[in-house]
Amino acid sequence: MSEHGSVKEARVGLARCLAAESRPTEAAEELRRALVEDGAVPAEWELLAELAALAAVDGRGLAARLSGLVDAMRHAPVAARDSLARTALAALDEDDASAEAIEGIEDIEDIKDIEDIEDIALDDLVSTSDGSGTDIAHLAARLAVLRGDIDSAQRLLRAVPALRQHPDLRGVAVTVQARDLVESLRPELAREVLDGDVDHAGEPVDTVLRALSLYVETIDHRVVLDYIEGVPPRPELTVISVLALLRSAAAEPPGRGRRALVDRARRELTPVGREDRFRPEALLLRAQVLLEGTIDLEEGRRVLARALRHLGWNPNQLLWWRVQDRLRDDDVFDYFRVELAAANGVVWDAVDAATRTNGASLDQLQRAALYERWGDALESLGETADAARRHGAAIEAFTAAGRPDLALGSAREAARLDPAPAGSLALVELLWAASERSDGAQAASLLREAMEELDRLDPHLIADDAPRACLLRGLVLARRDEELGRCTNWSALPYLLLAVLARPDEPRWAGHLAAALDRSGLHRAASAFGAAGRRDIETDPWMLETGLVTALDWRGSLDDEMHQLLVRLRSAGMFDAPDSRHWPETVVGIASVLSGDHETLARNVHEMVLDTPLARFHRACAILLTQGIGRARPHLEEVRRESRATGAHDLAAASGLVLDPDSVARDLDAGTRSGSVGPAVAAELRALAVLASEGDSHDRAQELCEGVSDRCRPYGLRELRNLHLAGVVAAGLLPPDSPVVLRVREAVDERLTEIGDGDQLPFVAEIRSGEAASCQPGLQHAVFVLLEHAWMRKIDDPSGPPDLRHLACDTWEGPTASVLTRDAAVHRVGA
Repeated sequence: MSEHGSVKEARVGLARCLAAESRPTEAAEELRRALVEDGAVPAEWELLAELAALAAVDGRGLAARLSGLVDAMRHAPVAARDSLARTALAALDEDDASAEAIEGIEDIEDIKDIEDIEDIALDDLVSTSDGSGTDIAHLAARLAVLRGDIDSAQRLLRAVPALRQHPDLRGVAVTVQARDLVESLRPELAREVLDGDVDHAGEPVDTVLRALSLYVETIDHRVVLDYIEGVPPRPELTVISVLALLRSAAAEPPGRGRRALVDRARRELTPVGREDRFRPEALLLRAQVLLEGTIDLEEGRRVLARALRHLGWNPNQLLWWRVQDRLRDDDVFDYFRVELAAANGVVWDAVDAATRTNGASLDQLQRAALYERWGDALESLGETADAARRHGAAIEAFTAAGRPDLALGSAREAARLDPAPAGSLALVELLWAASERSDGAQAASLLREAMEELDRLDPHLIADDAPRACLLRGLVLARRDEELGRCTNWSALPYLLLAVLARPDEPRWAGHLAAALDRSGLHRAASAFGAAGRRDIETDPWMLETGLVTALDWRGSLDDEMHQLLVRLRSAGMFDAPDSRHWPETVVGIASVLSGDHETLARNVHEMVLDTPLARFHRACAILLTQGIGRARPHLEEVRRESRATGAHDLAAASGLVLDPDSVARDLDAGTRSGSVGPAVAAELRALAVLASEGDSHDRAQELCEGVSDRCRPYGLRELRNLHLAGVVAAGLLPPDSPVVLRVREAVDERLTEIGDGDQLPFVAEIRSGEAASCQPGLQHAVFVLLEHAWMRKIDDPSGPPDLRHLACDTWEGPTASVLTRDAAVHRVGA
C-alpha cells in the first residue's frame, strides 16, 4: 500500500469513527478530504455514497441525500448502480416523499445531478441485457413525477413497461392522458380525467395540468392567476401565469393596458430565472416577454438565441410551448413566431408566419421588426426585390416608432438589395440624421458613408430624384462643416438652394436652407425662407423656432407677432426639455440688448441662462450694460476663450472690444481668413477697437458712419448702436456724450429709418454690402446667382429667372458631380 493510499484510508477510517460517535459534519469533512487523496481504495463512488448517507443524519435533508446518491451513481460501475438506486428509493419511502418533501431539490446548486439520473438509467438499460437499470429507472421516474416532469416519466415508463405496476407510478398513465387532452386543447376533458385520480390530487403535476387547462380554456388571465394563487407555488405555475398575462396583453390594443399586463408578466417571471432547472425555458419566456411587450428588441433577440441554443434549437420539447403554439392565433404571437423562426434559421417558417400576420394589433416597433425579419428571410430565398420592399417598410415603421438607429440598419439593407435612387436617398437621409445624434469619429464616419453613397448614386439620378439628392448633399456638407468646427455653411448653400428652388412647396426643406443661410451670414434670405415655419405651428415646432430665430437675426427686434409666436411655442411644449427651458427668456433678453431697452434687460438678465455660445455672449453683454464692466469681465473673458477655441472669431472680437481693444485685430484677421466674419463687419469692429483704445477720433467716426450708410442688416445696425458702441461706453472707454458716440448713433438711426425692417431688400443685399462673404469666390458667385434667381421668382420679375446652366461643376470647391448641371435638373429649376 502506498503512502498516499494510507492517508486516504486513514481519513476514511477517521470519518467512520466520527460518524459512529454521532459527529456527521466532521465525518463528512474527512470524507471530502479523502476524495482528493490518491488511491484506488475505497473507490470514489463508495465515498460519495457514504457522504450521501451522512446527509441523512447531519440535517441537510432528503435533497442533499438524493443528490449525493445520484453523484455516486454517475461514478459507480453498472453493477453497483441498482443498489444505490434502491437506497434512494428507500430514502423516498422513509421520508414519505411528497411534493413538499422534495422542494429542496429545486434550491440546491447541483440540481442538474438529480436530473442526470434519467440519462444514467436509460444508458444502463441500453448497455445491459440482464435487467440492470430497472431500479434506477424506477427512481428516475418517481423523481420526475414528484417534480411534475411528466414527459421524463413517460419516457422511462415506455422504456420499462413493468414500472407501470408500481403503486407510486400508476398515476402516470392518468397524468399522460390529461396532458395529451390539454395539449389537444380539450381542457374540460383533461380536468375530468384529473378529477378521477383522487390519489394524486394536489401533487405538482396535477396542479400544473389544471392551471394549463385553465390557460387553454379562457383568455382571462385573472381566472388562471386566481387558481395558481390558491395552490403551493412552483416555477412551472409561474410560467403558466406569464403565459396567461401575455395572452391577455395581446388581446389589448397597443397602449397602457397592454403595457401594464406585460410589466406584470415581467415581474412574475423574475423568480423563475433564478431556478437553474428552469433556465432554458425561463430564457425563452423572458425573450417572449421582451419581444411581445416591445420592452427591448435587441436584448429580446439575444436572449431568444441563447434560449434556443440551450434547448437544442427545439422549443417543442416544452409542454407549455407546444400548448401555447397550438392555442394562440393572434398577431402578437405570430410576430414572435417570426422572431423564433428567424433565430432558428428556419426561413420558410419565418416567411409563413410573417405572411399570416396582418399586423393590425402590433405596435410600430413590432411591425418594423416583423418587416425586418421578413426581408431577411426573403433575401435568403433569393427574392431580393421583395426583400428590399420589406426593408423599406421597416424603415418607415422604425422611424415612426422613434428608433432611427434601427431604421438606419434597414435602410442599409434596402439600399444593398436594391440600389435604386429612392432607397439610396433614404439611406443618406438616415445617415445624416444619425450624424446629428453623434459627434467625433462616429459622426465623421456616418457623413463619409453618406457622401460616398451620394457620389455612387449621382450618375444614375433622374430628374425627379435630383432635388432631394441636392438637399441631402447640402445637409451632409452643412453637418460636416459643424463637425470640422466651421462657423459657416457656404459649401452647402448651392445644393440647398437648388433643392428649394426645385421644390418650393417643401417648407421643411426651406427651413434647412434658412438655417444654413443664417449660419453663413446671409440673414436676409434666411429670414425669408424661415418665414414658412411660422405658418406651421401644429405640425412642426422646429420650423417655428427656425422662423423666429432667422427673423430675429435679420431684424434684431421682436414684434408683436414674434412675442405671440414665443407663447405658442411654449404651449406646443417646445421648451419643456431641460436644455431649452430658458430659450424664450434668452431670446427676449437678446432682443432687449439690441433694442437698448436696459430697463427690461435689468429685470430679465438673470433668466438669460440658455447654454449656447451666442446666448452666453449676450448674457455677458447684458451684465455689462446693466451692472458694469466689473461684473461682466469674467463672463466676457470666458466667452472669448471659448470662441477662440471653437473658431467663433466674431464673438471673440466683439468680447475683446471692452477687454483688450488691441487684441481685436488678431481675432478679425482669423475670422476673415475662415469666412466667419464679413469685410463690412470686420471694418466696423476694427474702427470701434481703435476708438476704444485711443478715444475720440474724427477719422474713425467718419469711417463708421460711412460703413453704416452701406449696411443693410437691421440686426447689425442695432448691434453696432446698442451693443458694441454702448458696451464701449459702459466699460468707460468712451464718454456717453462723446461727439463720436452721438454721431454714430445718429447715423444708425437714420439708416434704420431708411431701410425699415429690411424685408424689401433683395436676398443678395448682404453680399453686395460686404456684410457676408465666402473665402471661396467661385462658391460665393454660385450662391449669389441662385439667390438672385430666388429673389426674382419671389417678386415675379417679368424678365424671368437667370439661366443656371453656366454654373459649372468647378465653380466651387467640393464634389458636385453633375447634380447641378444635368439638363433635366437645371431645366426643372429654371421652369
